[in-house]
Amino acid sequence: QDALTELATLIERTTSQTMPLSVVLAAQPRFLQTLDHPDLINLAQRIRTTRKPTNFDASATGRYIDHRLHVAGSVEDNIFDEQAKHLVFETAKGVARNINRLCDLVMLAAYGSGETQISSRAMREIIQQEDDENSVSPGLGDMASRPVTPISPRTEASLPNNFLTSLPGGEGSCC
Repeated sequence: QDALTELATLIERTTSQTMPLSVVLAAQPRFLQTLDHPDLINLAQRIRTTRKPTNFDASATGRYIDHRLHVAGSVEDNIFDEQAKHLVFETAKGVARNINRLCDLVMLAAYGSGETQISSRAMREIIQQEDDENSVSPGLGDMASRPVTPISPRTEASLPNNFLTSLPGGEGSCC
């Protein structure tokens, strides 16, 4: 909040000069709540545009998964069957970062078991594992409202050395 107060002061000083300062802020949706603080009213008044991304619907979730796979270099169609895509949508609530996380988990499991297709059975297993591992906190069905946690270090350490480069498109995950 101190940095935002300083930013507001800087913007205030530069707008009266001949060379106004333009700033683009990209933040999580809760940032708008932060701007409601009385110390930040000057900054909030100078924001011209805000955009909050909307969640994907079921069809867009499927297209998003296919697009991410294609961008990662996959030449295969239908890596995720339609039921698996629908389970991703239902579980991740259409939130892109949750879709990515869930797809990463199921593809890691598929890689470990030598599978080349993601079925609804495989997706249900991953959802159940996540629910079991997070039984103290809300289940994966409430994924949109809880923080995304990374894969545990023990899982990463057990991967083969060439795992990332063996994925379609080279380094990184595709969903």
